[in-house]
Amino acid sequence: DYSNDDYYNAISLYFNTADGNSNDEAKPICEPLSSPWTSTPSSKPSTSSAPSVNPTSSPSSKPSTSSAPSSIFDTYLVMEPGTNKCADGYQRLTTATKCESYADYSGYEYASTVKFNRWPKGCFI
Repeated sequence: DYSNDDYYNAISLYFNTADGNSNDEAKPICEPLSSPWTSTPSSKPSTSSAPSVNPTSSPSSKPSTSSAPSSIFDTYLVMEPGTNKCADGYQRLTTATKCESYADYSGYEYASTVKFNRWPKGCFI
């Protein structure tokens, strides 16, 4: 049985700017270290080859079906309650904007940015 506070915390995401601590009620959200949301630009823009001289009116192959995630958010991990760190190969979400975007994608409510030491640092449910 959830109290109103537990129910609210269970369906809302927060972004904590404090260093934070593990909390048995909070699940940190983590992104892969190789996230495309990087703040450093790639080394050199890529160039594509010229278009075909004799284009066809139909595709040359069927669309491929891949097991690749359909969204970057599908690669995020929701950690177990009681931790304040991410699994190897993952990092905390570093901005409230990323946290809010993940909430929108996942169907959660983005509650707010907070600064509480009793909750995990970064984005958490």
